[in-house]
Amino acid sequence: MTREILVIDDDPEICHLLSDMLKKDGHRVNCAYNGSEALKIMAKERPSLILCDVKMSPVNGIEVLQEVKKIDEELPVIMISGSGTHDKVVKALDLGALDFIAKPFRLSRMKNIVSKALREGNGRQPIQSVKKGEQFSPTELILRQSYIDILRTLAMTLETKDPYTKKHSAQVTKYAVALAKVLGLPDDEVEVLKHASSLHDIGKIGISDVILRKPSKLSQEEWDIIKKHPEIGENIIEPLKLLRLEQPAIRHHHERYDGKGYPDGLKGESIPLQARILAIADAYDAMSSERPYRRAMTEKEVKGEMIRCSGRQFDPELAAIFLKTVAKKLRNHRVR
Repeated sequence: MTREILVIDDDPEICHLLSDMLKKDGHRVNCAYNGSEALKIMAKERPSLILCDVKMSPVNGIEVLQEVKKIDEELPVIMISGSGTHDKVVKALDLGALDFIAKPFRLSRMKNIVSKALREGNGRQPIQSVKKGEQFSPTELILRQSYIDILRTLAMTLETKDPYTKKHSAQVTKYAVALAKVLGLPDDEVEVLKHASSLHDIGKIGISDVILRKPSKLSQEEWDIIKKHPEIGENIIEPLKLLRLEQPAIRHHHERYDGKGYPDGLKGESIPLQARILAIADAYDAMSSERPYRRAMTEKEVKGEMIRCSGRQFDPELAAIFLKTVAKKLRNHRVR
């Protein structure tokens, strides 16, 4: 169904990008390049949905939102910002915004949010969180997703600096989620693992590029620095309390089943299950990929190494299941 959508942003490129996306989906689009212009449009016609930037002048997005809600309290408004502080997000949501999207955003996610907004209107129901027995409020869940999107963008930026690790997090996430589903983990736990996997190397932001991109073997001193990245990653997300569920997997994905890993030397099943899954997915992709200091291992070599390290580096039961299911499926997929 064709809908009228108002896009408000003082950046013409953003307006044009969103306009093209929405028109391809069959909608009519009005663009306003400041809050004052948007309110003049609102006085003449009523859109079905508004996409509104926060930082504008002389009338900012929060002020536009307040005026829109005076005109039509039920009109869905999605706020967009390149500097979404906690207070700003909370204020927008408290004033009735349906969602808050951080820049830079992915068009695929924006399309999904727009489709949902047009389908469901401004209805805001309590949302079950990813932890049993706990609920995140709609505001907290939106904040949580914004944090994840921002951190994922940082992680992707880190990977683009090194062609040898490009898309590593995406591959690790795919393998980890596939294993979690084979194990029958509940959807809420799979969701946590998915986010933790995509952010597992975020701590490498705190490691020098000289070390990360070194084409030869690392010295012991350099290796000791690299080994700090799980703790740095945890320190990055620790202030974001809504990502507390992802913290254990990020901190412990380099622990070893025999207790000789880092940073805490956890052993066996004292290592969180999601961290044990992530360790297998991480190692599988690392061994299967080209590195500056070595060639990519063959599938046979990877399998042999994982079997050899089962019970030492990897949880032996999880490693066996991974090789029999996830790795086998990947191998068959490549053959086709």
